[in-house]
Amino acid sequence: MLHRHAHSKSEINRIGLLFKGHSNNPYVSDAEKKLRNESLALQAHANNKSDQEATQAARNKRNERVEEMDKTQPKVMSALREGLRIQPVVGHLLDPWYIDLNTHSNTSRSINEQQSKTEQGHAHHLHITIREPKIYE
Repeated sequence: MLHRHAHSKSEINRIGLLFKGHSNNPYVSDAEKKLRNESLALQAHANNKSDQEATQAARNKRNERVEEMDKTQPKVMSALREGLRIQPVVGHLLDPWYIDLNTHSNTSRSINEQQSKTEQGHAHHLHITIREPKIYE
């Protein structure tokens, strides 16, 4: 799966997601920045209201944002992430698009919002945690 992209070269940098105004980063569209702000506002509203309708609206906006975000993501990055996720020795994948602290769970992957120190630290590179049992023997 990954070998067909072996000669692809991509920058993995999403610095600018939080900058105000027009995005100069090809991996962060202006549409995504707008959807991000709308999604976070809807999620905050849903968290305060405990309202199913508000929760669904926030979920829909997040999905819309993910679609936009994935349009600007290099195909090689997506292929690399998916190839690594299925490896039993890979435990964590942190990159400019997603933070996955448990690759063996279908629910652990979240968008890298660049809010926390961990997210900010991975706005421009890929981090892979591999657990090789022979190393720990």
